[in-house]
Amino acid sequence: MDQVHNRNNKIFALFILFTTLIAYLSTVAPTVAFWDCGEYIGASHSLGIPHPPGNPLFVLIGRVFSIVFFFFRQVAFRINLISVFSASITSMFIYLITVRAMISWMGIPDTNWKRITIYLSGIIGAFFCAFGYTFWFSAVEASVYIPSMLFVVICVWIAVVWSQSKDQKRDRLIILFSYVAFLGIGIHMMSMLALIPVGLFILISDETKLKDWRLIITGLIMMAVIYHVSMFLWLGPVALIFTLAMSFVEKSAAKKWRFCFWIAFFALVGYSVHFFIPIRSSLKPIIDENHPVIEIDKTGKINGDAFKYFLERKQYGSESMITRMFHRLGAWNKQFGIDGHMGYGGFHITQFFHFGRSVGIDRNDTVFKNWGTTGGFVRLLIYLIPTFLMLYGWWYLYQKNRNMAILLIFLFLIGSVILVLY
Repeated sequence: MDQVHNRNNKIFALFILFTTLIAYLSTVAPTVAFWDCGEYIGASHSLGIPHPPGNPLFVLIGRVFSIVFFFFRQVAFRINLISVFSASITSMFIYLITVRAMISWMGIPDTNWKRITIYLSGIIGAFFCAFGYTFWFSAVEASVYIPSMLFVVICVWIAVVWSQSKDQKRDRLIILFSYVAFLGIGIHMMSMLALIPVGLFILISDETKLKDWRLIITGLIMMAVIYHVSMFLWLGPVALIFTLAMSFVEKSAAKKWRFCFWIAFFALVGYSVHFFIPIRSSLKPIIDENHPVIEIDKTGKINGDAFKYFLERKQYGSESMITRMFHRLGAWNKQFGIDGHMGYGGFHITQFFHFGRSVGIDRNDTVFKNWGTTGGFVRLLIYLIPTFLMLYGWWYLYQKNRNMAILLIFLFLIGSVILVLY
């Protein structure tokens, strides 16, 4: 029965992949879009340094796309294809995650009813993502958000596979997660969103991990990258050396220390893609924002301040964004209410519906301004149907699989409301 499921699952996963790919290829921007797209396209084609913190992995991938798809005349179109392929693969992984979440409490689909329920749930979940307003908007232009989202969903998929695996060597997947999560930061800082919910999921899914203080401390040290890059850049190597040394000193727990060492090692290997920035900047490319080099003066002293400040995005302010988020810079109703599609509430709804009567209506109009109090309230309830279904789904999944529910709910919250607050 597992073989039948694996075959069916692969077929539907490929269906999602190619269906979304066709949709995105049909709607991809033929040349440069607005926002930061032109900067990323120019930096990718010339192997340049865009604005902080540099997005080095995106630039490197963009250069590959620029070379491989040489037969397309427009360089911008070639770079736009990064988001196209990333979005299709992301949609496929969302299908796979949804199917595994369903199987976690329904079991392998061995009846027609189970097959319809599980596979259809995966397809609907994938399409909700693939054709949501924001996702589709970003999937057809050269932006870093969709490739970054790909890394987030791969991290979640790895964690879910790990939790359901009966392989004695399954913890290798945690090491893989460490590498993928930190490598993804080279696309965009948004990849860090996976660290906290997946880390929590790992701890609550395995009691031995929850009781292993070595693993918890190592994980927290690696997560310092979220709070302060400079702290991570010196704490990370210290943790690497310390865990390696302890694996030889404390013989009784050598295996646990080695596991922590490999987590730290692959996290640093993943993050090391950022050293492309000072190396390339020293060659003075056409696009070289902030010139973030590491210099050695005549006395042999190393000065990496320009590189460090670049990674910490000092040009946007010296205060940590985690502490800065407690200084309110906007009204609460503007940030979280329904005010056109600017507040989070309105923006959330526009993933599925538009507020206006027609395309010609100003998108900044509120639902109440367009339809009046009664009509606006009725339409608002209709607009919120997908959200009500989501909340019911949270509750239902929590009853069936608490750990899986915590992972997916926390991932949603940290990528939406908490991110808006941040």
